[in-house]
Amino acid sequence: MTLPCRPVRDRPRDSRSLGCSPAAASVFGWRFEARDEAGVVAGFVTYQLTGGIVAYTHTEVDPAFEGRGIGSTLARAVMDDARARRRTVVPICPFLAEWLTKHPEYEDIVARSTRKVK
Repeated sequence: MTLPCRPVRDRPRDSRSLGCSPAAASVFGWRFEARDEAGVVAGFVTYQLTGGIVAYTHTEVDPAFEGRGIGSTLARAVMDDARARRRTVVPICPFLAEWLTKHPEYEDIVARSTRKVK
């Protein structure tokens, strides 16, 4: 599924629909939100931004919306946004890190370390 998600700016003052399906994803403060047709927050991804690097720190889906692909919708929206803004992604969130293993099309914008911790 291709998501036409393009936030206007990093920190909008209002919640904007970005036209994603199955839920509308929007950027609100330092997180992306997925909302249903009634405006109820179905899930969100939090992030930290430093220059050209964006670290996605946490993904959460409301239990009432689980199993509907909200997490994947959010993951694709944040990755497409990072690509459009030419940012390097640091996937701290375990959900997003796992999702990325199934979506190699984003490998070129993901920061990977080859350093091993002993």
